[in-house]
Amino acid sequence: MSKINMKKLEERLQEVQKGCTARLMTKNDITDIISDLQTERQKILNTPIDKKYLKEIRISHYYTVSNAYRYPADTTSIFATISRYGKITINISRIQTHSKPYGGTNYKVTPIFN
Repeated sequence: MSKINMKKLEERLQEVQKGCTARLMTKNDITDIISDLQTERQKILNTPIDKKYLKEIRISHYYTVSNAYRYPADTTSIFATISRYGKITINISRIQTHSKPYGGTNYKVTPIFN
């Protein structure tokens, strides 16, 4: 299992969100994503077929705006991956958000197999 430098991630989060007031992420969001990655990996590694072909697991987490919102909107996004061997990579950035009915959060877990 790889070590996570939370201080560095918090600094990156503050750097990305500097001057922003809406659709922000917190340190708790990062820790939730890391724990979700680890539990999802553990579930997959417990099944022999999936364990053999697992390449990585990806999580994307960002906010969306409702379809009625007609202006460009930015959101903080966190894209994280964990390899079958436990190496975790986290990318924190500010992106232009999508719209969907009623808005809300987009949290997607995707296992990638060979």
